Amino acid sequence: RIEEIAAMVGVSRSQLYRLFKKEFEISPKRYLDDLRVARAEQLLEEGIMSISEVAYACGFNDPLYFSAEFKKRKGAAPREFRQKIHGE
Repeated sequence: RIEEIAAMVGVSRSQLYRLFKKEFEISPKRYLDDLRVARAEQLLEEGIMSISEVAYACGFNDPLYFSAEFKKRKGAAPREFRQKIHGE
């Protein structure tokens, strides 16, 4: 969580946001969500976990929200992405 990251580096959430946005030109939440989706992509390629398991393993509390975020960033829902990769 963003609050935990801010606490770890010893700044407020708003200060972290300002510094992060200035340095990387995206918000900390967007960066974290991008990392989560990238990890989800790897797990979906492996094909071992269910979509819900991938969502939870990547820090998403809601598989439906995960599916929507994945589709927004990758252009395909997790199930469609997996089917393309594995030729299902």
